[in-house]
Amino acid sequence: MKRVLEIDITDYNRLPFFARKLLRLGGYGRLQVYNVDIPVSQAYMYDKDLFPLAKVHVEESKNGLSYTMLDSVEETSYEVPNLTTMWLDVELKRTGSAPRFSDPLKSLTVEFDGERVVLDGGDELQKLQELVWTVHEKDPDVIFTRGGDSFLLPYLAYRAYVNNALNSFVLSRDKIPLKVKRGRGRTFFSYGRVYYRAPLRRLYGRIHIDVENTFIYKACGFEGLVEVSRTCRVPLHRASRASIGSIMSSLQLYTALKSETLIPWKRHVPESFKSAWDLL
Repeated sequence: MKRVLEIDITDYNRLPFFARKLLRLGGYGRLQVYNVDIPVSQAYMYDKDLFPLAKVHVEESKNGLSYTMLDSVEETSYEVPNLTTMWLDVELKRTGSAPRFSDPLKSLTVEFDGERVVLDGGDELQKLQELVWTVHEKDPDVIFTRGGDSFLLPYLAYRAYVNNALNSFVLSRDKIPLKVKRGRGRTFFSYGRVYYRAPLRRLYGRIHIDVENTFIYKACGFEGLVEVSRTCRVPLHRASRASIGSIMSSLQLYTALKSETLIPWKRHVPESFKSAWDLL
């Protein structure tokens, strides 16, 4: 049994920063912090007992939103919402053997409801503006890309920046423009092979699935992605890019929080030094 100090902060996104500051003051060997690195979206669903694509009744009051669940995570014959989808592809005017951000945009292709539209008229700025208009006119729930995380979306954001149109280049439902920042991916070792995973590119208010950066979608299709997302309470955009092990760990986190079990921060970091007597 350990005595712990509970600290509530209003900005959950700053929790890791606050935890690092605590550890600098007390040292990792002296202090241990818990419940820090749980993704905000998942922590919210754990707290409210929600899960992705659940059918709920929502009421707004002075104290915030209240939810009445009309669905069950244990249901096996649930109804998947009729989500609208769009495929987005891009063609460049290549100046070398490999595509680069400096290559001008040649055309954009969108597929929606079996209809294929090629946006290739006008200059580069007009093509980008036409894409924004098309996405907002069709208003898809899910946008599929091939290489959207690693190249396509960062490239489009850069071309919008070059054309002084970045602030108006909005493909999300929320009024949040795409970011030019390329970001670093993650290299990891699994089952004897080395893999690279590009950083996640989000479209706020929509679900972006990069079919070249997903294990679950490739193995199980969209229905399988919905199943693991519901069962393990992981948002669709995150579940599509995660391994089945990390998705299952979300279910463990949920179970731990519901049983009031503290979850150590940085669970993969080796423990601090212990004497032989402590180990015994």
